[in-house]
Amino acid sequence: MKRLTDADIDPAPLLGKRVAIVGYGNQGRAQARNLKDSGIEVVVGLREGTSSAVRVVADGLEQEPLSSAVSGADVVMMLVPDEVMAGLYGEIEPQLRDGAALGFSHGLAIHFAFVRPREDLDVFLLAPKGPGTALRSLYERGEGMIALWAVAQDRSGKARETALAYGRALGCGRAGLLESSFAEECEADLFNEGAVVWGPCQSCLLLASRPS
Repeated sequence: MKRLTDADIDPAPLLGKRVAIVGYGNQGRAQARNLKDSGIEVVVGLREGTSSAVRVVADGLEQEPLSSAVSGADVVMMLVPDEVMAGLYGEIEPQLRDGAALGFSHGLAIHFAFVRPREDLDVFLLAPKGPGTALRSLYERGEGMIALWAVAQDRSGKARETALAYGRALGCGRAGLLESSFAEECEADLFNEGAVVWGPCQSCLLLASRPS
């Protein structure tokens, strides 16, 4: 598996492009801030009345209503929880410009076909392998977080370049980008959460509940 770093990646595919971040949670906030500090034009798309608006303003980022943020973007990054992804995509799909790139940081929605992107869209995965707080703190220290990348749909012929440039702008190219697939990333992540993280937790709870 080849590890790509900043020296291997052309940043040009994102230069002059506008990136809309949809979702301002753990990953959304970190990715938006890293992109901005890398010189990328970023807008955070928000629903009316969302509590995230205060945080976006405090972070010095541009915000717009969800529909206008998406319609004006060249790249739309879907960083909302998996359980709301399908409904949200159905809401914003009419606003996506022809030939836009649609990005994800988890493969589940595409792998299990909860989201079926329009055929004219590029669809890519850029998945930092750690929490957003660490992604941000590593970036601020001049370091990076390893990430997986993949392409599910390449209508422009440039989806790979867009995915890699996006990972570079996040600072992940400092550590390395590894090629994967939506299926591989999703299944590995689900296994990790179910067997590695929650398996030991459940075992500890069972042991703790036994009478001494």
